[in-house]
Amino acid sequence: MGEADFSAEQPQQENEAWLPSPDEHARRPGDHQVPPRPWSGQTVGLSIESIRDQKSFQLLRTHGKRVSVGELWVVAVVGTGEDSARLAFAIGRTVGNAVVRNRLRRRLRALLSTEVHPRPGVYLVGARPGAGQRSFKELAVMMSTIFSRLERLS
Repeated sequence: MGEADFSAEQPQQENEAWLPSPDEHARRPGDHQVPPRPWSGQTVGLSIESIRDQKSFQLLRTHGKRVSVGELWVVAVVGTGEDSARLAFAIGRTVGNAVVRNRLRRRLRALLSTEVHPRPGVYLVGARPGAGQRSFKELAVMMSTIFSRLERLS
């Protein structure tokens, strides 16, 4: 077979593939016609920040007061002269796999920003095995008990 056996003519062009127009499916994710949510990303009231510096952990280690209820515990130094509550979480592998630990951390953070409202200070929030299986309501009761006890200690 040589070059002479092949046709030099181009095949006739077929119809191009049909794709829906961008506004045909108005409910699909990423549709730019949907207005953005009014939530600004900030919590109302006291701001909650993460602890990242060694100075805060040293302060918790030396002057922290520890309160424990059920599978949750908190070490706190309240009234450090700050205008926000600063948090760190200590949720070890014995609590569960990464999915369980991250879900528990999100639940605790949501509780602290919406229902419990800690005073300004530095907090280390921890969990023992079994905390990941608790319901949101049970966690809320434990956290409110912990923070009411912390109020009495201060």
